[in-house]
Amino acid sequence: TCKRDYPIGKLQAGHFIPGREDSILFDPVYVHAQCYRCNIKRQGEWLKYFRFMEKKHGREYVLELMDRSEKKCLITPEWIENTMVHYLKKIKVKNGENLGRIILKESENGLDEVVVKFAGDSGDGMQLTGSQFSDTSAFIGNDLSTFPDYPSEIRAPGGTIAGVSGFQVHIGQKEVHSPGDQADVLVAMNPAALKANMRWIKDGATIIIDIDNFDNKHYKKAGYVEDPLGDGSLEGYNVVKAPITHLTRSTVKEFGLDIKTADKTKNQFVAGLLYWLFNRDIKIGENFLKRKFKNKQMLVDANIKVLREGYNYAETIEAMTTTFMVNPAKKKKGLFRNITGNQATAWGLIAASERSGRPLFLGSYPITPATEILQELASRKHLGVKTFQAEDEIAGISAAIGASYAGHLAATSTSGPGLALKGESIGLAVMTELPLVIINVQRGGPSTGLPTKTEQADLMQALYGRSGESPVVVMA
Repeated sequence: TCKRDYPIGKLQAGHFIPGREDSILFDPVYVHAQCYRCNIKRQGEWLKYFRFMEKKHGREYVLELMDRSEKKCLITPEWIENTMVHYLKKIKVKNGENLGRIILKESENGLDEVVVKFAGDSGDGMQLTGSQFSDTSAFIGNDLSTFPDYPSEIRAPGGTIAGVSGFQVHIGQKEVHSPGDQADVLVAMNPAALKANMRWIKDGATIIIDIDNFDNKHYKKAGYVEDPLGDGSLEGYNVVKAPITHLTRSTVKEFGLDIKTADKTKNQFVAGLLYWLFNRDIKIGENFLKRKFKNKQMLVDANIKVLREGYNYAETIEAMTTTFMVNPAKKKKGLFRNITGNQATAWGLIAASERSGRPLFLGSYPITPATEILQELASRKHLGVKTFQAEDEIAGISAAIGASYAGHLAATSTSGPGLALKGESIGLAVMTELPLVIINVQRGGPSTGLPTKTEQADLMQALYGRSGESPVVVMA
């Protein structure tokens, strides 16, 4: 904004740096600048992001222009050219390097950290969008921690609280230790996603909703008595009402996709919104999609077009007039990987096997949320890893005990209900003094519980859940 807080420009993928009067971001590819004071749009070839520069004519001159007729456009080709020349002389740019990124990297202004929650039905692709946004953040140098949140029911009814699937990512310019508690930004694809996550967002947070799904039919499914958009419950939040479904379908119409397939690309519209909001390079998202659908060119083209549509939509709406930047974390140069806790556990077992000189054996029965350990190790046969998918929990741990007797580094993985079944066999391993690693990836609730939810409630079971004197080392 200018000195009188008139919104004079809309940003496409960058933001003005607070306190930096001379900050400007632009790219030699595309420009879409708009002067809202006169409501006249202009397009050019160079300028992508801009802020009024007072140095050339002084503050009084700019204020005078702002007070003139609303039919007078302040953004002229001459102004754009002068601005470009000024900054190209001021900052040396390497060939092919984005000037906007350079300024942002040098700036200390921005957010230290931010928590984003994606939520919708299982078919809305929020898990993929969350992973995509996480990978992009990691690519530009942010530290991060993620938390996938799956429904406990298998294909719960669409639009219901039970069917809400979510993905939370916490990114920062410093070391991040957890997925975060409350979100700064919530994406709610339907009323159920909004209702399920309202207590987990901060005051004043940005809420992005698919307005096409906010109708009486969906309110009833979510258990709303009144319209949450009109009952005052969202006062104090920045609510972005985007017609995501409608715009997505119209964007991919040329590809001849059926409605079901077209709707599967909605998550890329959301990704485009978030890329703009947090100054992410859209090219990274496009490359992600090319890898994801590398053998399906039509899906690549359709998803990329929707991604760009979401990005362009964000830069044209009044509800999203400000963008944010989480600067890269200060890390040593090297190769970094974005992995899950289960992957890290599996790799830790492989590393222990290498260091101990003992071949690794995992005897396990598939159980959510520990199955990924078995899957990861099963794909490492080329490293000498042996895995055995047993018919039940008892057979899994018993096979591991046998492998330990035969000289292997033996392990078994499970969750709370499975650990209860393994109790007698754990006592056998203690009694025979055979080394054994038991991994309990904890789920929520007693008995079968909530397979896709996590909880830290099995400590007493791990310490005392066996008969007789059966001491074990517990790391929790």
